[in-house]
Amino acid sequence: MKSLSEIKAKLEAVEGGGEVYEAVVAVVDAEKQAGIKAAKKLKGDVATYGKYKDAVEELGFDGTVDVPDFVAALKGKLEKGGDEGEVAKLRRDLAKATKAQGEFQEQLTRERGKRHATILKDTILGGLRDEKGQPKVYGADLLANELVTQGRVKLLDDERTVVFVDGDNETPFGDGMKAVLEQRKDLVRNPQRGGAGSSGGGDEGGKTITRAAFEQLSPQDKIATVREGTQVTD
Repeated sequence: MKSLSEIKAKLEAVEGGGEVYEAVVAVVDAEKQAGIKAAKKLKGDVATYGKYKDAVEELGFDGTVDVPDFVAALKGKLEKGGDEGEVAKLRRDLAKATKAQGEFQEQLTRERGKRHATILKDTILGGLRDEKGQPKVYGADLLANELVTQGRVKLLDDERTVVFVDGDNETPFGDGMKAVLEQRKDLVRNPQRGGAGSSGGGDEGGKTITRAAFEQLSPQDKIATVREGTQVTD
């Protein structure tokens, strides 16, 4: 297996290879950091789940029935009445069980929402890269966040398929991405980059970007925009 330095040297030997190498390194590092973050979160979730489990087991839950059935059984005992002290204890037990169940369900819902948002964003970012892994647009991360937060994309029940949505209408992901790129032409990168010895004064198919869109770009994207000869318009 070749080392990273060997791979870098070979890539830098070809035109545009250095950019490809930097893009791949950035993606690998991002995936690594995401994995570390996910592992820490999972460790915390396991600890929280343990607390909920201890709480319901203290009330007599042994795992042989579903939690909703267990809660229903406690309610049944309350409805039958009994010693005042026993009823008071059952009420406290029922409140604990109900609270633990509700908190756990809320946590599961929050984690599911975060997981879905990550899948949506990663899928969009993939659709905004070209065959070399380079961004097709300026501010790809901002655009991906915008599409997710505005509810323009949805993850289907298989938790793999992403579609664009407009009201009750669903559009395949590929078609939706084409429409977005058509609507946001001001963000699309200019593929024609001037090389050594090229004249910088050509106005053939001059690319432009609005100042508002330019101001949303990262410092690196702003530099790339200027280097590509893209004109900023008001």
